[in-house]
Amino acid sequence: VPGCAGKLSGADRGCRRFEGAGLELAERVTMATPVGEMFDASIVEVQSNDARQGVVMLSDPAIEAPVSGTTPLPLGASVKARLVEADPAKRRTQFVLAG
Repeated sequence: VPGCAGKLSGADRGCRRFEGAGLELAERVTMATPVGEMFDASIVEVQSNDARQGVVMLSDPAIEAPVSGTTPLPLGASVKARLVEADPAKRRTQFVLAG
């Protein structure tokens, strides 16, 4: 059927976005209680335009979220990250690199 492949590909992308949004919400609900707690983590991404901003992957629970620091983030390093915001309603989670 002409055009079918393009429509299926678009539907697949939509499903992945929906699945990703559901996972993000579940992560934020999971993290809502321990605001202020410290977590073992790894820096998995550093923004090219601001090396003080990036993404951290927690060891337990296994969650990726934005992280910021006062100095450039050490890509690939094991770090301690403090949860400063977890708001399911705003779909926002934020960590800071612990000094």
